[in-house]
Amino acid sequence: RNDNGERLIGLCSTYGLGITGSWFRHPDIHKRTWNSPDGHTSTQIDYICISVGQRQAISNCRVYRGADIDSDHHLLVAEWKVKFKQQKRRKGSKRYDLEKLKSDSSTTKAFQIELNNRFAGLNPDADVEEAYHQYCETVNTFAANNLDKQRKPNKPWIRAETWKAIEERGVLKKVVCNRNTRASRRNYTAQAKKVRDLANRDRQQWYDEQAIEAEKAAKAGNTRVVYEKVRTLSGSHGKKQLQPVKDRNGNLLTDEHSQGKRWAEHFSSVLNRPIPANPPAIPPADTDLPIKVEPFSIEEVEEAISKLKPRKAPGIDDIAAEQIKA
Repeated sequence: RNDNGERLIGLCSTYGLGITGSWFRHPDIHKRTWNSPDGHTSTQIDYICISVGQRQAISNCRVYRGADIDSDHHLLVAEWKVKFKQQKRRKGSKRYDLEKLKSDSSTTKAFQIELNNRFAGLNPDADVEEAYHQYCETVNTFAANNLDKQRKPNKPWIRAETWKAIEERGVLKKVVCNRNTRASRRNYTAQAKKVRDLANRDRQQWYDEQAIEAEKAAKAGNTRVVYEKVRTLSGSHGKKQLQPVKDRNGNLLTDEHSQGKRWAEHFSSVLNRPIPANPPAIPPADTDLPIKVEPFSIEEVEEAISKLKPRKAPGIDDIAAEQIKA
């Protein structure tokens, strides 16, 4: 025990917390969370604390020495069994790599043939809802079978050489855990330094490549690519921040709950207005507006499709504008 340990015990006693690592029997190697730089001294300085009332939810707590995290601390894991209230989640729309419909002519042709085959035997007098449902099913089935899903890699700058070095570092980590010698520690430290150097090199090269692509897109007038590269390099992905809101007295509201109540109060006062005592008398129009009420023509439908903007989120039918235009 030392001063830090006494402070931790006092903190847990004040707030009703329990130290999970003291609840289970484990060998010392599964309790010690930190290795000294000398390679011989190890001790327990990392803890997981939880409310004593939830003690039954913790089934185990131990150290996993094999986790390759390039640190002098070992990974401390607690197994927590908790039951959450089941909630219905809205099914999100599926995002596909729609550029393939533009760049790959064989894929576009296969998509058109699939649609023609499905609608060749359709009765012209069939129900519109039935035809629309069949169209949506055909488009979504073709996209699921022939188009790749959009995936954003977690660290896109890491190259194959660096991944291979990371795997070799993991092997050396296991050697250190099984046979902690001066030679094994030296090999692991050297490999960890190599991984850091390779990762820094890959990251810098990737940043340079992204900047060059953004510069080329700016010269070509492709603003969409420019904004994408800027968001990627800056790390800004449309995260919304709370805007300053004031109450009726001019005091600034900073938390989200208070701001929501203030907005509800504002719109309630603006929109819920009493019925005017003397409503205005609006005379009828002399002539009717020239509004077409006949069915749409094929030319009008084609014109509406040609005006659809690409790279927009699909609707509830999960069909994007690129799929309709193809």
